[in-house]
Amino acid sequence: PQTSPEEESQKTPITLCIIGTDFFGSHLDDLTKKEIKQRPLRILRLEGFEQYQKKNPNASRQQYFQDQKKAMEGCSLLFISKSEEKHVHELKASIDVMPILTVSDISGFADSGGEIELVKDENKIRFDVNVVSAEKKGLRISSQLLQLAKKVYKKSKIVLEPKEIEEWKIQSYRRIKTVKII
Repeated sequence: PQTSPEEESQKTPITLCIIGTDFFGSHLDDLTKKEIKQRPLRILRLEGFEQYQKKNPNASRQQYFQDQKKAMEGCSLLFISKSEEKHVHELKASIDVMPILTVSDISGFADSGGEIELVKDENKIRFDVNVVSAEKKGLRISSQLLQLAKKVYKKSKIVLEPKEIEEWKIQSYRRIKTVKII
């Protein structure tokens, strides 16, 4: 019997990709034993630019980004390690239209078009979210996640602090209620 596209997508693994130095180590491997909405999790570790050049000394930068783009096509989430800071703009550009959630610990990542930036805040890891970048890719960030964010980028270079997020949601709701259908 044939399976429907919906059934097929439910079987497709959710792939978490890491490019560059993997400081998560084996901690992420435990996730492969879990499922999200009956979809298995898979971890894919991709070579950073320096690693790639060691293995392929004659390859060009262009070849590296082409190869990585192919490898990243199956990613649901891409963590770009700080080791790739010199190449982050090219990496983001190579997957700009793909529905891949990008996450990084590179300073300024969310401000420069990444979706989620991990930020050290005293002894805690917090995160900033760039909603504009996510929406460009057709990704939706849940309101629960936005409430936990340290900063939320709603428009280019405009940042909302946590207490402003609640006010923004109230104003958005009021605008939606006042729209009349002609």
